[in-house]
Amino acid sequence: EHKDDPNLVIVDCPWDYHSYARAHIQGAVCRPGHPYVKGQDSFGQLTLHIQGPNDFKELVKLLGVGQNTQVVLYDDGDGKFATRLWWVLRYYGHEKASILNGGWQGWLSAGYPITYKPSEPLQTMDFHPTPDPTRLTTLDQLKENYNSSEWQVLDTRSDEEYYGRNNRMNKRSGRIPGAIHLEWDKLLEDPNDTGVRRFRSLGDMKQMLDRVGIQKDKTVVTHCQAGIRAAFSAFCLELIGYPTPRMYDASMAEWANLDDTPLE
Repeated sequence: EHKDDPNLVIVDCPWDYHSYARAHIQGAVCRPGHPYVKGQDSFGQLTLHIQGPNDFKELVKLLGVGQNTQVVLYDDGDGKFATRLWWVLRYYGHEKASILNGGWQGWLSAGYPITYKPSEPLQTMDFHPTPDPTRLTTLDQLKENYNSSEWQVLDTRSDEEYYGRNNRMNKRSGRIPGAIHLEWDKLLEDPNDTGVRRFRSLGDMKQMLDRVGIQKDKTVVTHCQAGIRAAFSAFCLELIGYPTPRMYDASMAEWANLDDTPLE
């Protein structure tokens, strides 16, 4: 309905460019670079932390996204790469990003227009990243507050990771003491087994979070292995009205590879 709006930018957030090149939503531009949207060290390797403001400004410029552009994000998986970019946009002060429910598979199954031709941004826009520290939790902040009665840590990893049976090549395995577990993709559903997973209803998501003990009046911090699944859960928390959930971006890739961080 709105895809021809000049103030709308549709962004495909695939694992790699080949997925976009095979087919994508008509008019969608492709997010350049790695789907994790992390910084890089002097050797070009990804760091554990969010991409810096200058690099992110250039990325957003390539997408044709400005301060007031309406952005719709999707991917060819279950939404975790789209919600990762959503979270980075939010962290840097962009408030007009949303997620296409059902993603690429939902669009495809509905028979909407697709194309194989790359799309170029309609215009070059300026975006000025302004970090919002209330959305991000650092290592030191988490070490100081993980066992506070005012904080709740939401572990969004798989059962295997949470219970220490899969260490993901970290030095240590286990979970942050007291962390509440709700795997990220439990917030999705495909009740008719169509192959298209969509967000559960807001009421269902709220019930699931209530059941595991997540409370709106606490500071909720999501984490996973690298800040991707945790971004998905942060999106869902905000969607159903939790006030500015925080995310520990470096997640277990940092915490479980240090010697002075508690695990159980």
